[in-house]
Amino acid sequence: MSEYLQKYKVAFKGTHRVGTMINNDKKVWPAKSGGPSVDVTIPFYVENNTNKQQHIFVSSARFPYISKSYDNKNYVDVNGDLEEVIQPGIKLYLKCKPGDESYSQVPSIIAPKVGGNIASLYYGNEFNGQTSVGTSYTKFGYLFINCDVLTDASELYLLEELPYSAYDSMFRNCTSLTNAPELPATTLSSNCYASMFYGCTSLTKAPELPATELTESCYRNMFYGCTSLTKAPELPGTSFNGYSTPFYGMFQGCTSLVEAPDILPFMNITDGQYYNAFYGYMFSGCTSLTKAPKLPATTLGSYCYYYMFSGCTSLTKAPELPATTLAENCYSYMFQNCKALVEAPELTATTLANYCYSGMFSGCTSLTKAPELTATTLANYCYSGMFSGCTSLTKAPELPATTLANYCYSGMFSDCTSLTSIYMMARNNITKDALGYGLPWPTNTYKEGTLTLYNQNVYNTIYNIYKDDYNFIGITPKYWTINYIN
Repeated sequence: MSEYLQKYKVAFKGTHRVGTMINNDKKVWPAKSGGPSVDVTIPFYVENNTNKQQHIFVSSARFPYISKSYDNKNYVDVNGDLEEVIQPGIKLYLKCKPGDESYSQVPSIIAPKVGGNIASLYYGNEFNGQTSVGTSYTKFGYLFINCDVLTDASELYLLEELPYSAYDSMFRNCTSLTNAPELPATTLSSNCYASMFYGCTSLTKAPELPATELTESCYRNMFYGCTSLTKAPELPGTSFNGYSTPFYGMFQGCTSLVEAPDILPFMNITDGQYYNAFYGYMFSGCTSLTKAPKLPATTLGSYCYYYMFSGCTSLTKAPELPATTLAENCYSYMFQNCKALVEAPELTATTLANYCYSGMFSGCTSLTKAPELTATTLANYCYSGMFSGCTSLTKAPELPATTLANYCYSGMFSDCTSLTSIYMMARNNITKDALGYGLPWPTNTYKEGTLTLYNQNVYNTIYNIYKDDYNFIGITPKYWTINYIN
């Protein structure tokens, strides 16, 4: 095995030979200028777009039938893996037939530039006019994974009819890729673009995404860790037919992203159709993002916005949240550690769900004002840890509910060391399970403040619950006074 390929640790799965180099038809071709224009009638090719000779590799484990040509006229069959050295400006055209469904953590094709109609890797001579590779797993997933020499795929034509996982992880960890191919499909399939550009740290511009018919996991982790990407494409989806996570982690870790889509699609996201974690982690860790997209949905599914903007440390204002009926974990940890956030949205929902606001603003150290909380009927864990660690928050919203649910206020304002006021009207179901692991107010602040409870009996009940706890020092901060409504 050559020293060049050794670095990729070429070892493909399946029943084929492992990393063998038995092709003796190696040639070094002279440089030339020009070349055929790229269109759908041109087969897939690899090209040396650099100023020095390059190693080219195609795996026979992935493609047991390989035919090659330097002029797209005279093709020669290759015995085993294709490994050649080509000079600058040279294209090598390929017509192949795929083998088993084996994927690997090493690239099946190694080249600095790829282009032409990808169908020739599947259909061989019969590629022209093909629009699909059937309904089963395609052969294009993981195709260039970890190929750190690939810089340009802008002239690569991808098929519009997509089977399950069509291009899953296709360019994953291609850390030198700067030019992506167009993605013309308007109807997507499950996992079709999942992790497609995951870890492409040199990619600065994303391809347009014209698809309007979406399904589960279609964009899941698509641009995860693309740390040079500055602008996200618009998302014009109009229909969704699937189970869950179409946008999960789509731009997670894109630390240079400054522009998100203006608005995200879909008004109605319901668990009746299993739309779990619809936008979960979508922009998590986008540390340069200052403005969030509009979120028009009025009906939510469980985990809908789970960790959506967590770690967006430059985000100063949260988007409006118009939903009035919530679902389990729908907003949980949505803005966690958004340390620049100074303005929270109104929360008008009156029907809550378990964990719906859990940890929503935890770690938002610049937040000075909390939104009103108008719901009077609570759900388990609904506000648990909601403002935990909001060290600039000085006044808590009134807590109007009269009956507690299990862990509903647990740690709600823990470590809010600037807080000076809590007003809680609860007087029913004051139990250890309802109060949870941590009191709703901070106990580690040394500022003067006021705790307002419904009556003395509520205070006594809370005191008796915690008085025997290890290191008990009281249920209120040292310099706070107690007031009663009745």
